[in-house]
This record gives sequence, C-alpha cells and structure tokens, in this order.
Amino acid sequence: MRVARSLLSLLLLLCAVACALLSGGAQWLNAMARTPEPAAQLIGPLASDPRVLSAIADELEQSAIDRIPAVARAVPGLGTHIETVLTRAVDEALAGEGVEEAWLETINRTRAASVAELDAYRADPSETPTMWLDLTPFVELGRARLIAVADARVQPYLEQITWGDDLVVALGRPDARTATVASELLGLVQHWQWGFAAAGILAAVGLLAGSRRGRWLALTVAALLGMGAVLVGRTVLGRVELAGSGSTQAAVTAALVEATADALLTTTATWAWLLLALAGVGVVGLVLAGRRRRR
Repeated sequence: MRVARSLLSLLLLLCAVACALLSGGAQWLNAMARTPEPAAQLIGPLASDPRVLSAIADELEQSAIDRIPAVARAVPGLGTHIETVLTRAVDEALAGEGVEEAWLETINRTRAASVAELDAYRADPSETPTMWLDLTPFVELGRARLIAVADARVQPYLEQITWGDDLVVALGRPDARTATVASELLGLVQHWQWGFAAAGILAAVGLLAGSRRGRWLALTVAALLGMGAVLVGRTVLGRVELAGSGSTQAAVTAALVEATADALLTTTATWAWLLLALAGVGVVGLVLAGRRRRR
C-alpha cells in the first residue's frame, strides 16, 4: 500500500513540475508578445548588432535610391552623386544618436502588428498573415541627416524623393499549419495563471497522497527529474546559432533567434536553481520523516 501511495505521489508531483515549467514558459512568451518591456529588453541590444545595422542601412539606401527623380538621372553624374549623398546620410544616421530609440520603436511596432495579425488569423484563418519589420522610425532618422549633409546642388532633387513613410520589410509568411500553431499558442499562453494553479493543486494532492517518507522521496525525485529536463533544454539552447548574412530578413531573424535563446538560458537558470532547492526540501523532509519513524 505504501509503495502504491508513493508511486501515486510521484506521478502527481511529476505532473505538478511539468505544469509549473510549462506555465513558466507560457508566462514568459505571453509577456514577450503582449507587453513592450520584455521584448525591448530582449531585442533592444540588437541595435548595436553589425548584421542588423548593415541590413537596415541597405534597406534605407535602396528605398531612397529607387525614388531618385528621373530628371536627376538624366544629368550626367548627378544620379551617382545623389546616391553617394544618400549613402552618407544613412551611414551617419545609423552611427549617431537616436538609433536605439528608433530600434525600440521598430520592434514595438513590429511586435504589436505581428500579434494583432496572429490574433486576427485565429479568428479568421482564411489567409495566412505576412510578418513585417516596420523601419519607419529609421526613415525619420535618415531624413533628418539627409538635410544636414546635402549640398546646394542636390537639395532641389532630394526634396522630390518621397522616402517611404511606411517602410516595411517582409520577415516571412508562414504556411497555414505554422500560422495556426502560432496563433493558437498565443491564445493559449494568455491563460498561464491556470497552469500554475493546477501545479499547486497537483503538488498539494501529491504530497498528501504519499506515505510519510514516500511523499518526500517523490518530491525529491520529481524535482531532480524536472531539473534534468531543464538542463537538457539549456544544452539545446546553448547550441543555437544562425548565419545572418544577406537580406534584412535573414539578419534580423538570426539575431532574434540568438537573443531569444540567450534570454531563455537566463530564465531557465533560475528554474534550475528553484528545482534544486525543491529537491533539497525533499531531502530535508525525508531525513526528518526517518527520524520521526525511529522514535
């Protein structure tokens, strides 16, 4: 009977640990998707990533170059000179002040738009959404610097360049299956509180179901197995690395994946220590239960 109770206790406590870990991940993902601060902390440092800055510069330059008036192209050497001015303006803008603020505004707009698209897709899955990177804040930086570096010769032509007020870059369009999974997951993680509640109930029932020593042994085993799962996950995350050369989409995606992996490594380190402490509580309980039994 004691063995059966101990096994039942172990099963319930394993479910409690699993629920707690899944709920922790859901809470992290929900905060990342629905609030600006976690995303800013995660992706904000990418404002200094050379891959990202180079890709943004290419997009800004090409967007402006494509809008050079035909009349300027007709003047020998003028089109090339304007391109040089545009390139200089973009390079100086991305090397000066305001880049971090522009990047934070970019990721906040992109985050909000992407979540809204997936929420809408969950309600109406008739067409898969395209994820866009909104570079409009960088356009404003480029415009300000362009005015400062332009000489009198090109100024009249630069005034005719309608640099995109809504410069966006496609990050990708997921297939229907991926979009469905992502949208449903975003809807599910909003209810992370219920997962922690379920973990608490399972843990309480599991401790009550076990025998005097069995419950603490089950707690120790469940905590150690949970910690082992976290450590395996951390090993996988530590090996994440993507090449980010080439397009803006590739550079931003690679940098984002690596930043997400680093953030999860930091978060799961706390989980591992908490589970180790929980295992320590189990060991102490097991020792105390053994002493009471001998008495």
